[in-house]
Parts: sequence; C-alpha cells; structure tokens
Amino acid sequence: MPSESARFWAKVRRAGPDECWLWTAAAGTDGYGRLRVKRDGQWSHARAHRLSWELHRGAIPADLGVLHRCDNPRCVNPAHLFLGTDAENVSDKVAKNRQARGGGDGPQLPHGESHMLHKLTVSAVVAIRRQLEAGELPRGAIAVQFGVCKTTVNQIAQGKTWKHVAWSA
Repeated sequence: MPSESARFWAKVRRAGPDECWLWTAAAGTDGYGRLRVKRDGQWSHARAHRLSWELHRGAIPADLGVLHRCDNPRCVNPAHLFLGTDAENVSDKVAKNRQARGGGDGPQLPHGESHMLHKLTVSAVVAIRRQLEAGELPRGAIAVQFGVCKTTVNQIAQGKTWKHVAWSA
C-alpha cells in the first residue's frame, strides 16, 4: 500500500505557490477534503488541510486548529494555512464577513445556487418539494435520486434550508 504521503499527494492539484492547491478526492458535507488514515492501529478520516499541515510543519497542538487564509475548504496549500484557537477562527470568520447573520443588517452568506458547495439547483429543490408533497417516495429514495443525503431532504422538508425557494415555484 502506498504511504500516507503518496496517497495524499495523488489527490492534490497543485498550482503556483500563491494559489490554492485543491483537494480533488472525497470531501465531507462541510466541503473539507478527507482522507482515510491509520492512526494508533485504527482507521479513521482526517481532514486534508490538517494532513497538509502535518506533512509540511509537523504535529498540530491539541488546543489549536488549522485555519485557512484563503477560506477555501478544499485548499491544502501550506502557505494558506495557519494555526489558531477556536476563538481566533470565529474572529477570522467575522472579520471576513463569513459569519452567518440571524436576519440582522449585517452581510449575508451566499446561499442556494450562489453557495460554492451547492449540490442542488432551484428546480431540483422544487422537484424535491413536489415529491415530498405527493408522498410517493420515501425521503431516502428522493435523496438518492438527487445525489444528496437524506438529511438534506429532511432539512428541505422542514424548511431549514432553501428557504428562499417558494414551495409553489
């Protein structure tokens, strides 16, 4: 089996030193790249940007996270990464206007099709809602049909996501 480092680099599209180096393999629902690794004899999933930090700079202190200067969750360029506490991560998010606002006057995050990690389109959400109303298929089957997880369909049904799309669109 190839080394962890070789497996990691096989899944990275490198660009110039100042550009994002993109993770091209699996990602979690949060958009961060993931790689299966063996630690202490156990297999688990590790975030790709954290692996990049470890490969280039060594161990990550237990009380710190690996943050992105570029705000691209698929980026693994070590020049774009820095260590910080949870509080520093939140401060960085607020400073860059990436903090979700609860309906206040502040800037809003992209949502729906304008969000960089979207998987659905407005027309797909409308079709999902129509199928939910018709009750012809279980939510898991609808999720498979649209290439999303059942949780996504549940959140659409509960009005937690895609709120800006009218039910009767």
